[in-house]
Amino acid sequence: KYEIAVAPLEGTTILANGNNGALSVCAVTNENGFLKAPDIYMKKIAIGFDFGEEIINVDQSCKNNLQNIATAKKCNVTDLIVTILNRPRHQKLISEVKSIGARVRLINDGDIAAVIETTKGISDVYMGIGGSPEGVLAASALKALGGQFSGQLVIDSDEEREKSRKMGINDFLKVYSLKELVSDD
Repeated sequence: KYEIAVAPLEGTTILANGNNGALSVCAVTNENGFLKAPDIYMKKIAIGFDFGEEIINVDQSCKNNLQNIATAKKCNVTDLIVTILNRPRHQKLISEVKSIGARVRLINDGDIAAVIETTKGISDVYMGIGGSPEGVLAASALKALGGQFSGQLVIDSDEEREKSRKMGINDFLKVYSLKELVSDD
């Protein structure tokens, strides 16, 4: 038995505006290989380098994560490029990244593609809040390409708690590693 995770169209606005970069995404694993993610937001951080040990954690400060990445890459924080979705909810994050000295690359859509781009050297890290199903798909890509992912569901209402419970999630503060989001090949 297999499980399939699908984003029929990632980058709806990209496609609607006739631009390049929209994706149809599908990932397949063995039964129970994916976190069953409710359709709510997830706080995410992802890097595309396989450093061996986990160096990022969405529960750590932005500054600590960027310093850990810079140390692992043997560079300065000012050399890092951080991709963030250009959304009002990210204004504080954008300001924080800039104040630390890293460079910000804003995108309008496509956080799965942005996570994949960390494996290609287009940016060093993806940070921000986006859909949790997209988080599972992005983690699937990193599982195949190499990298690290850390995510935490953003649960702000009783309705979101109920959605999460229906998917088997009861620890609403849990931080998920890539191996917990995608536990099988």
